[in-house]
Amino acid sequence: MRCSNDLQSLQPGDPIRLVGTDGDELTYVVSANFAVDPNDPDSLQVMQPTDSDVITLITCGGTFFETDDPVSGGDYSLRVIVRADLTEVKSTPATGG
Repeated sequence: MRCSNDLQSLQPGDPIRLVGTDGDELTYVVSANFAVDPNDPDSLQVMQPTDSDVITLITCGGTFFETDDPVSGGDYSLRVIVRADLTEVKSTPATGG
């Protein structure tokens, strides 16, 4: 299994596994990876409700440019969007005591 903190490298078909504090594991499969201009109002469409169970991961991408922001010192020219569809749920059996 590949572990990546670089969302830009995820490709359609790659799995994303999320494990909850209860041990349940959700497996999603990447269906899309694309960049959007954060100043384009249409880019907000990725936040709309969906008919199926998906996750949408958003991170910075493109080129970093300096601004007068006192906290970050700048911004990135793009946002990277990764969309993945739920394919499997593994529940951990509850332990009795």
